[in-house]
Amino acid sequence: MPPRAGTGDHIGRVNFTALYADAFTGGSSESATFYEKVKAAATAEANANSATTDARRAKRLLHDAARLVWLGDQIDRPDIALARPG
Repeated sequence: MPPRAGTGDHIGRVNFTALYADAFTGGSSESATFYEKVKAAATAEANANSATTDARRAKRLLHDAARLVWLGDQIDRPDIALARPG
């Protein structure tokens, strides 16, 4: 199975806009807008040293979900699957 759109060759290189595009009716354009808003809100919270961390949690959730999708796509690669019991 080929990797899905947005997952790169490394867990740290995920294209969030492409990965989450199918979740939005507006596709990658709407996905990009949403992701940029989450990033901006998280940055604003961090810069304000805000006690509210909702936006930072949302950004973390998007990143963690993307990492899990990436790992799931890689699980059958021979160099990863070698360590799994047959």
